[in-house]
Amino acid sequence: MPEIRRLHELPAALRASLLSPHPAGAGEVGAAALREVVWEELAEDLESHSLSPLLARRIEEAGLADQIPAGLLARWRAAGRHFELQCALQRLDAERLSRHFVRCGIPHAFFKGFVYRELYYRPSWVRPSGDVDLLVARRDVERARAAMRELGFFQATCTDDCRQFRPAPQALIESTEARHYELAQFARVHRLINLPAWFWGPDFVRRPPCDFERTAEGDLFNSCVDVHWTVHFMFAGEPMLERVEWHGSLPFLGLEWSLLTTAFKLYFESFDHVRRGFLQLVDLAALLAAALRADPWPRVGEVVSRLGLEAAAYYAFAAAQDWIGVELVPGELLARWSELRDGSAAGRQNLDFGDFIPYLIGRRSRAGFAP
Repeated sequence: MPEIRRLHELPAALRASLLSPHPAGAGEVGAAALREVVWEELAEDLESHSLSPLLARRIEEAGLADQIPAGLLARWRAAGRHFELQCALQRLDAERLSRHFVRCGIPHAFFKGFVYRELYYRPSWVRPSGDVDLLVARRDVERARAAMRELGFFQATCTDDCRQFRPAPQALIESTEARHYELAQFARVHRLINLPAWFWGPDFVRRPPCDFERTAEGDLFNSCVDVHWTVHFMFAGEPMLERVEWHGSLPFLGLEWSLLTTAFKLYFESFDHVRRGFLQLVDLAALLAAALRADPWPRVGEVVSRLGLEAAAYYAFAAAQDWIGVELVPGELLARWSELRDGSAAGRQNLDFGDFIPYLIGRRSRAGFAP
């Protein structure tokens, strides 16, 4: 999969500077290092993983924008302007939603990309997100559905490229909710007026997770919200809403559960897809940096052991460390997670799916994803 290797082939120090959630690392980038980058080969990776606005912003902050080909830079700046507006509109809807849920007495917490963007990325819009994820208790699912409808959201379907949002048929809603751990996607259509000339200009290339579209009815923004009752069935019995942290007017899932759920999704979903995962690696690196100011590891270690998530924790956290070239996870935890409880193939329990090497050597190895 060459598109995976191209990003991995960037030296760790360059990755850590160019793709840092916080601008503090951007000043370490040098013009000589950037001259070695084959931009046209890297562009598809960066854009498909939604990393181009982040990279362009960091290079501009370092005063080295002239190192990016002019056409690419114009395209990435245009994407950044759209993501900045999308981020602002999503935040406004999240605030309205949370106020309404509080009035309705529905415990809730935002999690995943929306939270990471708000807490760890500066400016927040360099971390784009196509939707806002909200966690509620299983007992409150139908109350949450009613509350979303009261706010003007409808359960929606759309085309694969996130266009043509329309009400989902009841059969599709039932099928989706029977197979997943969330309600079928909610959407609220915002009609946009007085758009600036650059909005649909020649430099803008629309691709997910951009939720703007031009239709016969006008220019629209599709505000999408996913309402979950758990991240995965493995976490269904975990009291995640007991560890909510309020940041201003918004409740966020706490750091410990953010680390656990991000590592879990990165391992069980993103490592298995060509065009997913690098943005989550940056997210996980940001979460690990935040963990230096706290001590989430006793709780993280306890949940990993109790739920049998050693493979996911080992591979995901080790990958994030390798990505930025800095050791941020306690070494004793990684060592513990690298050992197999049962080295036989029969004892795999499908936790190391697709990788038989650990069962030949008796431990988990990072060679499977290292550059």
